[in-house]
Amino acid sequence: MTILLCIFIPAVFYGSFPVQEPYLEIVGFSEDGCHLAYTLTGEYEGSAFPYCEIYILDLETGDVTETFFGVDETQSISCSLLMDNLITSHEEDFTEYGIAFGDHGVLLEFPPLDSPPDAEIVSFIVHGDVVGFPEGLYSLDLFQITTDSLTEYYEMNPSFCVLNLTRAENSISSNLLDSSISPLIEYTVYRYRQNGFLLHPSGYFVVFIACTVEGFEIPETVIIPLVFSFTSNDGTCELM
Repeated sequence: MTILLCIFIPAVFYGSFPVQEPYLEIVGFSEDGCHLAYTLTGEYEGSAFPYCEIYILDLETGDVTETFFGVDETQSISCSLLMDNLITSHEEDFTEYGIAFGDHGVLLEFPPLDSPPDAEIVSFIVHGDVVGFPEGLYSLDLFQITTDSLTEYYEMNPSFCVLNLTRAENSISSNLLDSSISPLIEYTVYRYRQNGFLLHPSGYFVVFIACTVEGFEIPETVIIPLVFSFTSNDGTCELM
């Protein structure tokens, strides 16, 4: 039986308008901790054909090394069944990369703490021995900054984002990303949102960012994986 971790439930609407949202599920880390397999499923805009995409992410480089696609142009099966079929057909590829189904890394605890209106802040508690993450309370903080208030697309403006990791014990924040310097995608992004994150005991921190861009008829969301490597407990990290 395939064990997947769903780390995001797609929203159909932002405000008063619909958005094409892929559905992200985690297959698992590899046994050596160097790769991560995950899937994106949904329906194509216009045709409404169910699709599934499987990605193998190289954690040492931050690059996607393998991509497998499946689509049902007959619209006769669900996205979940399409995903199961695609995973089954690529079991040899998962074996080659040593993917351990159901290995979702460090078990994180998410306390019910409020996020301020000017940021998207997700708090989490780390337990156990993790490179670069002493036990304790942390938060992943995403700030969105408008770059052009005169240009509007479906009630949204062009923006960039800043991503910080904060440790509650000493209130020290590490800047992980500034998309005005390192863009996540080549297209204009109108909204950023955290789409879940995973932590591996070796110190790899995988963050998924949902970027809302212009679609064919309505806004669509592209899921971007970011891999950060924490090599010591002094808070230093590297974007892979």
